[in-house]
Amino acid sequence: MKNVALLISGGVRTFVINEQFYSFSKLIDYLNKYTNLDIYIYIKIQESHKSTHDLKYILSEKGLINLDRILKLLKPKCLKWDYNKYKDEDKYKDQCKSNWMHNYYSQIGQLNELLEECDKNKEYDFYLRCRPDIGIKYFDVNFDLLKEDTIYTSTKKDCPGNDQFYIFSHKIYMDWWKKYVLRSMGIHHRVPPEYILFEGDKHNSEFINYNNYDYNKFSIVQLDNIIVYLIRDYFCIKDWGQRCNIKINENFWKYHDKDEAIKIKILIGDHDIWYTKFINIIKNYT
Repeated sequence: MKNVALLISGGVRTFVINEQFYSFSKLIDYLNKYTNLDIYIYIKIQESHKSTHDLKYILSEKGLINLDRILKLLKPKCLKWDYNKYKDEDKYKDQCKSNWMHNYYSQIGQLNELLEECDKNKEYDFYLRCRPDIGIKYFDVNFDLLKEDTIYTSTKKDCPGNDQFYIFSHKIYMDWWKKYVLRSMGIHHRVPPEYILFEGDKHNSEFINYNNYDYNKFSIVQLDNIIVYLIRDYFCIKDWGQRCNIKINENFWKYHDKDEAIKIKILIGDHDIWYTKFINIIKNYT
């Protein structure tokens, strides 16, 4: 079986709702059955105060209970977290000259820290990156049939790949990630992260000339047997494949508990109390 590293990185948002436990359970069961799996997690606790997706569920008692539950399920080999590190720390401020630039720098910075942790452990055949607020509807990938020169992603209509959920080999990690992606972090981008990752910022000649990367070195394939959604909030799902901003009542919500949905919005008022409880939960994984 292939050695696979599952890299979960991004804003925590809906990661701690009850439904996500069952969503990730199905993915983990599949990966444990067909691969030698290790899990690495990087969660960003605090979003920008201007963000329209700034859900504070993690700051509630119920959110912490759910976080503990899902971490016990995932058993991450490494867990990292921060308070919007790539936005607020002085050493990153000069890099983040635009909102898209911040999004890209944050996403790549977090993911690269996890990849560095992977390097300390062992060489993986494949890396699977997904966001914490992704809901997995369907996943059926035979890793023995994946090609080393191909990046596999979930669907996205207007881009060659989808940065929310993608798989790449160790070969591509060494060539594409280290030689292209990391060098792209210091450029002022004008488009969302997925276009830079999978298309090269073709609208920015400075970026292309600086990196001089040949995208013909590998292929990007969107797989129909990976179906995922962004879980924006309760009963609010966004799908970049076919439908956008739709409210659906699929099996994903069959575990929905109305009482929990109320409790998870009741935030812990004292930050020190919340922080102590949070640290007690994550200390076994950091």
